[in-house]
Amino acid sequence: MKFLAGIFLSIFIVSFSFGISNKFGLGIVVGTPTGLSAKYWIDNHNALDFATGWSFKEDRFYLHFNYLVHNYSLLKKILQKSELRGNLPLYAGIGIRTKFGKGDDEIGFRIPLGITYLFAGMPLDLFLEFAPSLNFYPETDFFVDTSGGIRYYF
Repeated sequence: MKFLAGIFLSIFIVSFSFGISNKFGLGIVVGTPTGLSAKYWIDNHNALDFATGWSFKEDRFYLHFNYLVHNYSLLKKILQKSELRGNLPLYAGIGIRTKFGKGDDEIGFRIPLGITYLFAGMPLDLFLEFAPSLNFYPETDFFVDTSGGIRYYF
């Protein structure tokens, strides 16, 4: 389990080092987990998403890594009718999550579904996400993670 956490941390650090041209965002996330959120845009539609935090309810460390695909066209008409000038893509993806610390360690898959608002003229985004998740270790268990947050892009 500690090896897996090391891999996630290494990916996070490497992604941070490539944070150029407003492709790398770092911020906070509230929900499951509550802690730090990071996102690295591969291109305009694909991104890598990371979050880590402490679960105060369970007294455990939480970490997830996702690959996300963004769709800008589904909500484009709504955005055009509003006063908002940024972008409002919906996204979906696939990822892996782990919890460890007090109690049994857990590893599972997650399917994040969400919406993000990318501000025009400011290197910020706001996001809301829910992620149906399936643990496969130490036992099979289904649940839904929910979170929201804000990130600043470097």
